[in-house]
Amino acid sequence: MESLPPVDSNAARSKKFIQWQNDSVQKQICLVADYDRDYGPPSMRPPGELPVDALSPGVSHRAQLVLHLLVSLLSLLLPAIRR
Repeated sequence: MESLPPVDSNAARSKKFIQWQNDSVQKQICLVADYDRDYGPPSMRPPGELPVDALSPGVSHRAQLVLHLLVSLLSLLLPAIRR
């Protein structure tokens, strides 16, 4: 069985190493930690407050219109299906 090369101590600090045995071949996977990633500024919206577009009247009216059309269409289709 082949042995793995020594691990650099700096790389070991920033990465996790997993080793396993598969078909008599030792493999090594390197998972890079996401510590240095820049996620951008935090959200300024208070917790529990909905986004502005969810509160706009156009969104709620559109949903009500679609629901009304579906109910109307269903009420027309049911008698036709029963015949």
